[in-house]
Amino acid sequence: MKRIIVIIAFLTLNVTFSQKVEKKEINKKVQDFKIAYNNSDYVAIFNLFNDKMKIEFPLERVEKFYGKIKKGKGLIKTLSYERIEGGVYIYTAKFKRDELNLEIGIDESCDVNKLYIKREKRDYKRN
Repeated sequence: MKRIIVIIAFLTLNVTFSQKVEKKEINKKVQDFKIAYNNSDYVAIFNLFNDKMKIEFPLERVEKFYGKIKKGKGLIKTLSYERIEGGVYIYTAKFKRDELNLEIGIDESCDVNKLYIKREKRDYKRN
């Protein structure tokens, strides 16, 4: 019985520690993204990506995509953590002229493997 309690305690501490490290890494990546985005440093955004994402979303597309968003929405004023869904961290990004979701995921090497900026899906009820 003591052995089971020790194992459960160890697993709980290990999971809690892992979540804190992951949350810290996510927060760092989000702040790095905000700084790079606001400075139009698309190379820095690209360098946040893991190798697979760099292939799927090459630098030219990063420049065009984030340049277009910046032109239309403006600078990011604030990023606020909202929730986690399926391993993806969701932040509310308040831009100068809009509010969108920033969705970011990291791999085991703490490189970005998902990065989306999109409008939040909302459920609308009809009367």
